[in-house]
Amino acid sequence: MGWICGWLFFIPLCKLLKNSRQREIFRKGKVVWAHIIQVNDTLFTQSLSGGAGDQDDDDAPGELVFSLDTSGRCTPETLMPIADKIGMLRGQNLSDPELKRIGDYLEAETVRAFGWNVPKQFTPRLPCFISTTMFMRKHLPSRCLQQSFLPIVVSHKSPHYAMPLPERFWAPDLIAWWTTH
Repeated sequence: MGWICGWLFFIPLCKLLKNSRQREIFRKGKVVWAHIIQVNDTLFTQSLSGGAGDQDDDDAPGELVFSLDTSGRCTPETLMPIADKIGMLRGQNLSDPELKRIGDYLEAETVRAFGWNVPKQFTPRLPCFISTTMFMRKHLPSRCLQQSFLPIVVSHKSPHYAMPLPERFWAPDLIAWWTTH
């Protein structure tokens, strides 16, 4: 768990979470699939700083949708249309307060969500959540996003903080798939 300690004071998302919460996510959390709702597009390209630094290195926050269901019902393919529906709420003039809250949060890009419930109309049979996370390039294969979904670690209790699972814990087949598609 020593690699977590390097995050604690220098990474923006870590400043939002207390040290004990971060450690708890990795000790007791669940590894599940997540789909990106919204992220800075620069994360899909190689870092502008060349990867020389250990602290910022063009890292950026993003928004994810995930389920805590580990029965196999929740797959990346299941999450894709949910992420699309949520993303389409951005910038819309909505009368439904629940949908408006989500649309406004996505539009603002400065609001952080942790474990918000996805509206039941988007996921009637599979409870899902929305969370902000920090994408740290040094923990992604090839130091950039190459897919719209990835494994994350989610805290075992509400508000379900979510952090991308560092590459060092990914299966070799997953890394190969990630880097070739």
